[in-house]
Amino acid sequence: MEHVAGQSLADVIAQRKPLSLGARLEIIESLCWGLAYAHRAGIVHRDIKPSNLLIGDDGILKVLDFGIAAVGGLSPADDVVVGTPSYMSPEQIRGEQVDGRSDVFSAGAVLYELLTYTKAFQGSSTAETINRVLSDAPAPLTTLLPGAYAALIPIVERSLEKDRDRRYAKAGDLGDDLRRFRLSLAPSPRTSPLSRASRSPTTGPT
Repeated sequence: MEHVAGQSLADVIAQRKPLSLGARLEIIESLCWGLAYAHRAGIVHRDIKPSNLLIGDDGILKVLDFGIAAVGGLSPADDVVVGTPSYMSPEQIRGEQVDGRSDVFSAGAVLYELLTYTKAFQGSSTAETINRVLSDAPAPLTTLLPGAYAALIPIVERSLEKDRDRRYAKAGDLGDDLRRFRLSLAPSPRTSPLSRASRSPTTGPT
């Protein structure tokens, strides 16, 4: 296996790294391009979460652990619900057949957490967390992210739609919207090599 020097996104969040908004968005853009590549090959990851995202010292994002990935939306044991509750889509929790939109939901949960350093869905038990994913909206970004840009909020909210038909249809669509919003920001100094994490949607996987 490839050895990558760097740190997981879970570590970045746990250490509350002082990243610029642009750098945070670039991380999720890069994730979206990687997911889009996998989805075009018919692979749904099903366990996108910060600990499965590694940021190399060169700023390149790596998506790890395809151990429970599903081909064509079906797992080897499609009657078993697997994943990490805080990041699982409602349809995945219900044990339904999943497609790329399930990974989009997970990416949206990671995006929310990277922006706020607070999980979108977190309960005191697994059952409570699952219930929040199925029934509750995350705390409004305006309460957790002072100065949040209005145009960013609907992007995050759409990625976390509980009805997958109202969610982004493709990971690349989420990446495109994040990129457009990021490019609309005034240039700011980069705070880490993560500024090189963004990949073009026409490139290979990260």
